[in-house]
Amino acid sequence: MPETSFVRQPSASVRKALQHARQACLDAGRGVAMRQGVDIEFLHEAGVILRPHAIGVCRSDAKEAAGRRPGPSQFGHELVADIVECWGTEAFSTGDIVSLDPNVVLHRTSGFAELIALDAPAAALEAALYKLPQRQGRLAHYVLAEPVACAEHCVRMALDGVSALPERVIVAGAGTMGVFIALGLQRRGMRVVLANRSEERLRFAESLGLHGIGLSRLDTVKPGADLIVLATTFVPRALLDAAMNMVADGGRITLFGGIEPAFGDYLGIDVQALRLAERRQHLVLADGRRVELAGSYGLQREDFLHALDLIGSGAISPALLEQMITGRHALHEVPALLRAMNGGQDLGKRLILPHGPPP
Repeated sequence: MPETSFVRQPSASVRKALQHARQACLDAGRGVAMRQGVDIEFLHEAGVILRPHAIGVCRSDAKEAAGRRPGPSQFGHELVADIVECWGTEAFSTGDIVSLDPNVVLHRTSGFAELIALDAPAAALEAALYKLPQRQGRLAHYVLAEPVACAEHCVRMALDGVSALPERVIVAGAGTMGVFIALGLQRRGMRVVLANRSEERLRFAESLGLHGIGLSRLDTVKPGADLIVLATTFVPRALLDAAMNMVADGGRITLFGGIEPAFGDYLGIDVQALRLAERRQHLVLADGRRVELAGSYGLQREDFLHALDLIGSGAISPALLEQMITGRHALHEVPALLRAMNGGQDLGKRLILPHGPPP
């Protein structure tokens, strides 16, 4: 713990604002609860108070609310916000607009809130927050910077070490992440098919007008894919089995979706460890096909910066980003939205506007 003399606090006026700010936070045993007051003990030499413009509701938030997401909490991590106050770092100033990389470990409060408090060593804060470039288009679109960055990282891992671009590519999972991964692969010159078990999700993907990207039910995909990316929220054993049946001799399967601890080994491989370490491992299947299993996890700074550029430059169509946003909601709707998502109602990206709709 740092010396007391190094511990800083927000100003009196901001402390008062924190006491009155509303937040939706995880409530042990009861899912998500609405509370008034944002309370945190400031333990480090640096801190930031954020006022979110918009927060994206991610499927991992829903899983966390239901107690079904392993690992450290990232509750409310897709966001774009103003810096209300900061201390202990010269990298940021009051009024900066920032986005958050939730993979950097910080001591912080819920992201679904009118105000968010972050407390960490200066280096961690500077790694986690990204100042937005001079922006073009809608500010709310930058909520999607983190999922785009994760998708770009996955694309890099999926292609890492390949001698030639795969000719036939399947992305299994037509949610937000699957769409961005498919777009990233297409931008690099590949023919991509986006596959899903749900007809409803495929119809939504079709409504996005993903020109040049094929759509297919997962159970009708023909075998012989050179690259398969498993982009579902979690990768069940049945999906990995299906991918093994679809992949060509010499092909690669990339695990992007989470691996639950109960999954266990697969053909002698600890797939959870493989994904987290972003390793690659060769397999020889019973029919003699040689297959490579690869992992993708998190993102790197270059991925986030690239994502901000893709959004700001319009390289990802602003019209497409807007189509992917299927609702804008008030802060008090967070608990109901997360329950609905866990019930299967999760098409597109929902935004929380904690200070009301834009004028």
